[in-house]
Amino acid sequence: MILGPRRSHPALATALLAALALACAATAGGGSRTVVSFQTIAHRFSGGSAPKRPIAFVALEASEVESFDRFLTPEDSRRVRNINPAVSAVVAVFAGLKPSTGYKITVRRLSLAQRTLRIVVGLRRPAPDTSVLPALSSPYHVVKVARRALGPSGPSQWLLVSRTGRVLARGSR
Repeated sequence: MILGPRRSHPALATALLAALALACAATAGGGSRTVVSFQTIAHRFSGGSAPKRPIAFVALEASEVESFDRFLTPEDSRRVRNINPAVSAVVAVFAGLKPSTGYKITVRRLSLAQRTLRIVVGLRRPAPDTSVLPALSSPYHVVKVARRALGPSGPSQWLLVSRTGRVLARGSR
């Protein structure tokens, strides 16, 4: 066997380091996450009383819906109250009070790890050329998930994060 001079492979070394960093990031915070499927129940905004800052609510029982349904339109409140809590849980996210219409919050991904529900949302401002009403509004997105997907007692904590990973809010149930 003929051996030549040892060569450096910077592209290979960079790829290996990137893979190692991704593996470490994936396991940071205690292990793997289970992606949770969801279905939209309501996606709009309301006026009047609303949370001032971004927040999430996780309802596994009908009584837990009372903590946020006053922030929904009457039609959306009826939709949420018609969900069977034995079959589905409800996750509601609010962007907080905004100075006009045209803002939006959208659930992009739900994942569960160690009884913490991670809620990844997209936040959108109105485009500069969009007509908006200059009135306080509260964008929200309400989704339902299979009750069994959240485990026997459901998540004990939730984390609301932007698509870029910025923590918007955290809480417990």
